[in-house]
Amino acid sequence: MRKLKKPAPILKPRRIGRSSAFRAPAPAAALAALAALALVAAGCAGRRAAPIGPPSAEGPAFELADRLWREAPASFAARGAANYQDGSAKSFLRFELALRRPGDFSFTVFDPMGRPAYRVVSDGRRLAALDYGTAVCAVAPASAQAFERFMPVKLELAQLMSILTGAPLQAPAAAASAAADDGSVQELRVWAAEAGPDDFQRLELSWEAGEPLLRRLGFGGRRAAALTAAFDGFQPTGREDAPGGGTRLFPRKLTVVWTGDRPRSLEVRYDEVRLGPALNEEIFRVAAPEGFSRVDI
Repeated sequence: MRKLKKPAPILKPRRIGRSSAFRAPAPAAALAALAALALVAAGCAGRRAAPIGPPSAEGPAFELADRLWREAPASFAARGAANYQDGSAKSFLRFELALRRPGDFSFTVFDPMGRPAYRVVSDGRRLAALDYGTAVCAVAPASAQAFERFMPVKLELAQLMSILTGAPLQAPAAAASAAADDGSVQELRVWAAEAGPDDFQRLELSWEAGEPLLRRLGFGGRRAAALTAAFDGFQPTGREDAPGGGTRLFPRKLTVVWTGDRPRSLEVRYDEVRLGPALNEEIFRVAAPEGFSRVDI
């Protein structure tokens, strides 16, 4: 039997015998849950707010959008579990992820014995999907088409990274906002450079001790969809990239509910979170591990 090399660890593993403590379904079920996780970035529905003002590159709305972008961690690592339900079909997985703006990404799903089962990794230029059951590594340019092929959804990698970190998709070029009916939540719309009038990111926020908390996240225009994505379970989390340390409130729970003719739901819980860690370049290396067959697409 060929001995397969495990990917470089992101967080120090908890051991049960010689394997990680994470458990997951077979790769096919894992792919379904990965696809559901990626669909979070398609859009969301929130509480009705007052009319949104015109987009502007100055003023309170833009200043808030710029603050959210600047305060977002440039790198992120986490472990967690996900439950996905599509009708009567249910799946569960444990995962480990790491990302670094603008395009470094690693998402690993584990089998019931805590061994890697499926992994998607990108170095910003290339994208690879590793199937540990078949020992095949598929490599392609880091394009939206390749990402959809490896994770079967219409989603840009940057959108998924935005969702996982609860951060704006890109640096803002313009923004607009409005307070909710009860005055406790603010809806913020953010446009990136060269974006069309309907191609914005929608953020629904609440405030705690002067700190904005992301409650809902989605996209308008062509990316809108009949679903709700909500963040909850905020906990003080250390910033490894902040001078002198510091903490910020970060959500440990993500819940997505799809409505319409095909109701579905996804719940993601982070067990461990690192904000702004210094990540080893090996984590994002796109190459076939020892014992794998490489297929270029």
